[in-house]
Amino acid sequence: CLLRAGNHPDLVVIGRSDEERHVIKAKNVIRQINSDLLVLPEEAPTHIRKILVPIDFSENSIQALKKAMKLADALGNK
Repeated sequence: CLLRAGNHPDLVVIGRSDEERHVIKAKNVIRQINSDLLVLPEEAPTHIRKILVPIDFSENSIQALKKAMKLADALGNK
């Protein structure tokens, strides 16, 4: 299993499907990880041009914004 002890990825990327069995599997993964998570729908484009980070000025949302900015830099986006 990818989530076993000793495997600590910086980012977990999972696909999203509306099929119930996939939704249940995704929810189980989300509950188990301590890493950042990116969920991509089936029709997601292969090139990321814009990143939207809704924030409420909580510490968690500020951390999400900082990480999104780093991701944008790594992808060569503004």
